[in-house]
Amino acid sequence: MTSPTESTKTSAAAQTKSHAGFGQDPLHPQMQQEILSFLQSMKPPPSLDAMRDQVPADEWKSLEGVATRELNAMLNTPMGKEMSHALQTKFGGSTFNALTWGMAGLASQMVDSSPDSNNYSIKGFDWGAGDSSAANTFEHLKAFLVKQGQTTPEMAGTVAYLQLWKYSPASLLRNIPDYVDMSSLEWEKVSNKVDTLMLEHPLKTLGMTYSDILDLIDPTRVEKRVAEF
Repeated sequence: MTSPTESTKTSAAAQTKSHAGFGQDPLHPQMQQEILSFLQSMKPPPSLDAMRDQVPADEWKSLEGVATRELNAMLNTPMGKEMSHALQTKFGGSTFNALTWGMAGLASQMVDSSPDSNNYSIKGFDWGAGDSSAANTFEHLKAFLVKQGQTTPEMAGTVAYLQLWKYSPASLLRNIPDYVDMSSLEWEKVSNKVDTLMLEHPLKTLGMTYSDILDLIDPTRVEKRVAEF
């Protein structure tokens, strides 16, 4: 099963993303290739594994497998900080902060398509993976990446998080209800809204809930809750 919103990314929001000035979009495929090429020219080239090695074992254990905490820890290592600031200097100026460019640098290592491709899919990944609930995508992807030998169980959460941020950011929304089907119109609307918000800032939807996005799509939801209160 391929995700109806991720297999070809033909939604209006995705088309906008593909044709927007990619200098303003660190996740645009062409910008991602330029970022990766720049990182490969650094000595030594920064990598997810190398940053992980710079995080003390006891600190890593205290992160309790939470991907956002793990990513933050790696970006705060000497290598992570060097990468983030180098990318901000090279590409960003004052457009985005170092954290945003650091995340973009890590995401560039998740390349899954050709340099001129607008394909935002994850090669070989079955988005359904036995069920169609959008709430389960993150765990399914973690298991897939480990099974394919693309990462270790220890790093599966961070790699899956970066993959989804790049290819299916709606899947990172908090509190996605179990009833949400990836083939549903509601999920398509939510995915499109997330894509649109990420054009404003690539970190904008991180930490947002599924309900937050529904409220933005239909402001009357908020009015009804206020009225009920």
